Amino acid sequence: RQSCGDDSLLYDAVLERLLEGVGSAPFSASMAVDGASGDATELAESGLMHEPPDRSGERVGPYRLLSRIGLGGMGAVYLAERDDPSFRQRVAIKLVNEGLYGSLTAGRLRAERQMLATLDHPNIARVLDGGTASDGTPYFVMEYVDGVLLDAYCDSHCLDIPARLNLFRSICAAVHCAHQNLIVHRDLKPSNILVTAEGAPKLLDFGIAKLLDSSQARHTVAVTQASVRLMTPHYASPEQVTGGPITTSTDIYALGLLLYELLTGRRAFDIQSFRLKDIERVLTTTPVVPPSTAVLCRDMKGDLAAGRVEQIAAARSTPVQKLHRQLKGDLDVIVLKALQIDPERRYVSVEQFSRDVEHFLNGRPIVAQRDTWRYRTGKFVQRYRLGVAASALILLLLVGFAATMYVQAGRIASERDRATAEGARAETVSSFLVELFELSDPGRTRGATITAREILDTGARRVTEGLRNQPATQATLLETIGKVYVNLGLYGNAVDAAQRVLDLRKQERGGDHPEIVAALALLGGALLEEGDFKAAEPNLNEALAMQRRLAGSGSIPEADIVHTLGRVRQLEGRYDEAEKLYNDSLKLYTDASGDETSAVSSVMNDLAQVLERRADLNGAVAMTRDALAMDRRLLGPDHPRVGQQLHNLAYYLYQQGSLDEAGP
Repeated sequence: RQSCGDDSLLYDAVLERLLEGVGSAPFSASMAVDGASGDATELAESGLMHEPPDRSGERVGPYRLLSRIGLGGMGAVYLAERDDPSFRQRVAIKLVNEGLYGSLTAGRLRAERQMLATLDHPNIARVLDGGTASDGTPYFVMEYVDGVLLDAYCDSHCLDIPARLNLFRSICAAVHCAHQNLIVHRDLKPSNILVTAEGAPKLLDFGIAKLLDSSQARHTVAVTQASVRLMTPHYASPEQVTGGPITTSTDIYALGLLLYELLTGRRAFDIQSFRLKDIERVLTTTPVVPPSTAVLCRDMKGDLAAGRVEQIAAARSTPVQKLHRQLKGDLDVIVLKALQIDPERRYVSVEQFSRDVEHFLNGRPIVAQRDTWRYRTGKFVQRYRLGVAASALILLLLVGFAATMYVQAGRIASERDRATAEGARAETVSSFLVELFELSDPGRTRGATITAREILDTGARRVTEGLRNQPATQATLLETIGKVYVNLGLYGNAVDAAQRVLDLRKQERGGDHPEIVAALALLGGALLEEGDFKAAEPNLNEALAMQRRLAGSGSIPEADIVHTLGRVRQLEGRYDEAEKLYNDSLKLYTDASGDETSAVSSVMNDLAQVLERRADLNGAVAMTRDALAMDRRLLGPDHPRVGQQLHNLAYYLYQQGSLDEAGP
């Protein structure tokens, strides 16, 4: 046990090998426990648990034994085939241990055959035949179930909790059918339940079942007498250990142990000694650890179970903490009610047990839980989440409507104030424009010619000096003036205007804001045109980072900034980097606004220049032709950029030597 740690399956396997060495049956199967001494060794030496020889290959009645597939306290089970060429049938045959021969066992075997023959349920293995072998060994023939042990099936298929509960309910239906026929199984455990490939559980081995029918009582008294008690210690109920009356409540307790193991991957009790007094002490004095606690980081002994917790949770396709939350509450209560020491405090029937599991799956109140207003309300809300949420939403809307009406007056006043401010701003802009137009009035100019630059210079001075108390309006007008300066080639004036705009925007907005992004981009572009690449790049990089923080990747402003950065790299002679930036901006433009826009043709024009610099004249010509055709469609034949594209195309053709095509 010390070497195996918390691996109960490994522990059982090792113990089975040790017991095989002294000629006893494995304790993981149904076993007989000596009621007088409780010493398993004495029991083995007595011959009651002596392992019978393997009889594979022998003929029993009309059947041929093919291989031994199971071994228990009552006997061995073989895979057999009907020894008749005209009729092939594979079955499972159970031979009773010779240590249990006698009229008592023969009578019990006949009763077992008879009671199993009455059970007709899809989840119970059917009895097909029975008799006595030529050497006097009693046997009976059962339906052969080609399946996997219940716990192994659940873990290998990584069934989650709802799937395991539905499988458990099928088992409950089979046990309930047996109880309706006055039969108690008394040995419910994973090794007695196989699951077929279709996912249907099959309940096996009623070898130590007890008939409740008084007409069959004479066949069952022997298995409850004080000298010998038949049970599996890990799955025994307190009354089986103490020699108390065996009722349907015994199977309810075993089902509770089975459900505990299906949910947690652990047994409810840590039984280390198979003496009856030790088993009784564990079952009657050790409190059951709730399943939700058992799946956390400590095992039944309180020691850290490294890796075991994650392994259990993974076998249930559920994270550890979520598994804990699923089991906490109703499932804890359901399992603990089934595992009550006093049979009277357990579920009244297997059907009631199964119904509580069904109610848990459907979000309904369970019988085992204390019936309080809070509990039922919680279940109601859980079951009708959408309806409750809709009702709560309507209530919130009513409250919100009342609150909205209360604050609406304040909002209207705020909007009125904002509209007044916007009106004053519009009036200021209008007055500013009127004054600019008046500059060309002959009555004021005395016949002198006024240029666009003079108008801009005058406007810039008036904005700077006359709108000191309206920074937002001042920044907007200076931003427009700066862009016009750039278009007129007055880059020094553009840089001054852009710097003033940036200062005003930062003063007004503070942190990240689209208007600050625009001001940084304007300043970077003006510095670029002025030829100050080193000063332009930090402003453009700051604008790009801020834009991505505000809107993520994929916006038009981002494409504009990336395009401008590409021009910086091109003018610095870093053509590889320029080409990458141009391609990045081209993708951003096309993703955001389509394949044919003025911005796309502008990038194509710059990209063609990079291709020409890298001696890719064919690529430059093709790119320029596409850009030219696009500009003619979008801007018209007399737009300045169409002239620029024509000039570039003629130059590239000239470089290629295509003089006839370049001339026109």
